[in-house]
Amino acid sequence: MLKKKFKAVMFDMDGIVINSEIYWEKIEKEYARLKGLKYTDAYRRAIMALSEKELAEVLRARHGLKETVDQIVAERGVMALVIYQKEAKLLPDFLSLIKKLRGKYKIALVSSSPFKWINPILRRFKIKKYFDEIVSAEEMRDGHGKPHPAIYLFAARRLKVLSKECLVFEDSVNGVKAAKAAGMFCVAVPGAWVKDRRGMGEADLVAKHLGDGKIAEILI
Repeated sequence: MLKKKFKAVMFDMDGIVINSEIYWEKIEKEYARLKGLKYTDAYRRAIMALSEKELAEVLRARHGLKETVDQIVAERGVMALVIYQKEAKLLPDFLSLIKKLRGKYKIALVSSSPFKWINPILRRFKIKKYFDEIVSAEEMRDGHGKPHPAIYLFAARRLKVLSKECLVFEDSVNGVKAAKAAGMFCVAVPGAWVKDRRGMGEADLVAKHLGDGKIAEILI
């Protein structure tokens, strides 16, 4: 029954397509240290899956950073670029899954990351051909990243499908919230880096990995 329901599949990038989250934690800790801030689980939860602009606004509002939003974005951007150009690797089962889905569904990459981080991944692993649309939070006029549903609603319009016809793969609580707020079916795939899993229960399905048989039962 569910197989007939979906017309589109959307993939988050960080933590679903690539293992960037294990490198991001190192950068977050270093950036917090440079700014004299304490890196905690609460700190990480507050910024996970936000757009870089929103993240900078949170750091200014909650932690009193004096730098402008643009300065914070630029500082973090320089630190993070190496993740996407050299360090991050494709997560197991991603290629196998997307190859099986190609041609059966419309497929989109929907990421809170800017294109300067998305594009190196598309080039390094030659995976752009698998996606009908590539969507970044920097395309949102209001600047909203996840957990706001805007980015997923925007992706659905680009794919020319209804929200209820979309299945989303997410690894973060904010990502799950965004997908559900957009009225989409969400499969949460929390990696080992997701230490606080409160909120994952909002997903329609929680899978161990992209090769989980539960996913195959729905899509393949």
